[in-house]
Amino acid sequence: MNIQKTSRLLQLLSYGVMLVMPVLLVLFWFGIPGVSGGGAQSVGADVGINFIPPSILILHPLSFEDRCIGFLISALPVALLVYLFYTLSKLFHFFRAGEIFSLIVVNVIKRIGYLLLAYEIVDTLFDGLMAVAMTWDNPPGHRYIELTFSGVNGAMMLTAVIVLLVSGIMAEACKLSEEHSLTI
Repeated sequence: MNIQKTSRLLQLLSYGVMLVMPVLLVLFWFGIPGVSGGGAQSVGADVGINFIPPSILILHPLSFEDRCIGFLISALPVALLVYLFYTLSKLFHFFRAGEIFSLIVVNVIKRIGYLLLAYEIVDTLFDGLMAVAMTWDNPPGHRYIELTFSGVNGAMMLTAVIVLLVSGIMAEACKLSEEHSLTI
């Protein structure tokens, strides 16, 4: 497969994720009453997506207020993911056009690195906020806060740093190439 076809496929996939993630977020928290029972605990099972960390034990039915709070807390990491996939779609657009080693592409790659880093930080905070929000109405002794940082979070942060490093190296290569093209 050549780079244009692969880039087009990945660009379309990025668009798909951008469209599906917000829809899944709304369906997860509010559902469609009568179709899936409506709301977080039933739709999550139906679509295989869960915006509540599995370690959080909810000992009460989720009220509409709980769902709204959960939706708002979940919206930030989802918004970051949507923006990340939008940025990836731009990168694949440039690749399709044959633009690979340019400062525009370098800036897009740098933005991807920063978004990956931001997502991992927000994801760690998300778990804590969601634990507080979802266990707030639990009986006394069953409310808690949970902050988790796993090897996966560390690996993703390392990947983000490597992407940033690669974008820096590509920026230097672009500058050298431009200088070389101006040399007679």
